[in-house]
Amino acid sequence: KTVEAMAYGKVLLGTSIAFRGYPVESGKEAIICDRLDEYPYLITQLINNHDKQKEIEENAQIFAKNYDYRTVYRSYEQIISRKL
Repeated sequence: KTVEAMAYGKVLLGTSIAFRGYPVESGKEAIICDRLDEYPYLITQLINNHDKQKEIEENAQIFAKNYDYRTVYRSYEQIISRKL
């Protein structure tokens, strides 16, 4: 669901657990923070920095496109469909 949310092109804010297994860089494709008490500050910073917000949104969409199931599983499909 994380990648699906990123595909909508909105800034995603979550803990490192939310992004586990994905090479997401905090501040680039999303905001990763394990301290929930810092969330209000981070949200305020994003609201006040439209350029950074737009940058993260665009990067999130690119990231999601690269992890689209049709792309990720294409190699598996090729392996499965090969005749032995």
